[in-house]
Amino acid sequence: QTGATAATGGALWEASYVLAEWLSRQRSPATAALPVAARRALRSCRLWAEEAAPDDGGGANTTWDGATAVELGAGLGLPSIVAHALGMEVAATDGDEHVMDLLRRNATSNYASSSGANGPLRVAPLRWGDGGALEACGLARPPNLVLCCDCVYGVDEGVWSALVSELTALSSGGRTLILMAHGNGAAPGVQAMRGAFYDLVAAKFDVTRIEPRDLDPEHPGIEVHCLTRRG
Repeated sequence: QTGATAATGGALWEASYVLAEWLSRQRSPATAALPVAARRALRSCRLWAEEAAPDDGGGANTTWDGATAVELGAGLGLPSIVAHALGMEVAATDGDEHVMDLLRRNATSNYASSSGANGPLRVAPLRWGDGGALEACGLARPPNLVLCCDCVYGVDEGVWSALVSELTALSSGGRTLILMAHGNGAAPGVQAMRGAFYDLVAAKFDVTRIEPRDLDPEHPGIEVHCLTRRG
């Protein structure tokens, strides 16, 4: 639908690396380098010590253990693998059958080197717009995090509308933080939080951004945006 080649999901794109690298440095939801509005969404993590973690980022001694995450359009699954290594229960999803075998192999080989306390890194087929996202991911309730890397490109607004429907379904509880990393190949305007995709997003989500100074300086030009459901 996007015109991408069959190799798209088998490459490690820059935005995926940058989001994974950023995640690797966030040792707890309470101390994550996030805008205030985005950090509030993570208070649904069951180990969030709210009294020790005011909005200014005060240092609660918490971890990601018990948090849940879903990655859409996971490809090779690097952000999912990092989130799982941090202690989250993770479902990595993709809609392309040619991608799934390699994604499963990556999930299995990297799970072997983690503690395993959070269960295996799940891999699930999910085509945007088909519905049933929570069931496909094996979740009874919306996840704490949704991760998307280089998912908004091309010119097909129907694809973007389907993506927004999945983001809406996965954040239905109102306490889910969506992290979207956009590379230099993103659709026009997306890196500046403009364009047709963000016009669709605006009806239901507030959007902020992680400051570029908090991202890997060796990969300039990558934007990471934080989406939270509007109350």
